[in-house]
Amino acid sequence: MDSFEAKFSVNPAFAALEERVLRAVEAVTAERDHRREAEARAATAEARVAAAETRCAALEVDLAAAAPEREQQQRELAALRSEIALQRAERERILERVDRMLRQLDALEARSSADSTTEGSPDAHTNG
Repeated sequence: MDSFEAKFSVNPAFAALEERVLRAVEAVTAERDHRREAEARAATAEARVAAAETRCAALEVDLAAAAPEREQQQRELAALRSEIALQRAERERILERVDRMLRQLDALEARSSADSTTEGSPDAHTNG
């Protein structure tokens, strides 16, 4: 080895240190890339959360605005159910009255037909 080679030759310890520094630089570079990607994903997630919160707030406003209308609809529904119950009760009363009238008509018919058969008999003429 001449003095030039000895002077500029790479010391094995220095080469190992240089290798470790290069690996550390690569690791730091990779970590920075990962951090940038993570920050980008976090920013996207934050934007999505903000949009979801905005939608949620809008839905809450809509829900609050719809509450009086819903309450009115609930009252109308209760009134309609009550009306239906009244109409059904009235229908039952009418059916009972019609049934009673039909029984009365049947009784009158039976009496009328019994009277007509009696009038047609020879005994009916002799009593009168």
